[in-house]
Amino acid sequence: MALSAPVRERAWLLDERFHLSWWDALIVAAAAESGCGLLLTEDLQDGQVFDGVKGMNPFAHDLAELDLT
Repeated sequence: MALSAPVRERAWLLDERFHLSWWDALIVAAAAESGCGLLLTEDLQDGQVFDGVKGMNPFAHDLAELDLT
């Protein structure tokens, strides 16, 4: 599957705005384009919202806190 232009463009904006690595920006952009509101990751700042996607470290919270519904 090829990387879509909207995801690539959104990743560039995220990279510039939040100073993310290119790969992290691509992951956040793909999540945002897919309508994902919660991204479980150890690599991003816990609790920070990136363009509508909240990054949360799953190992820093109880499962009930994550609201996976």
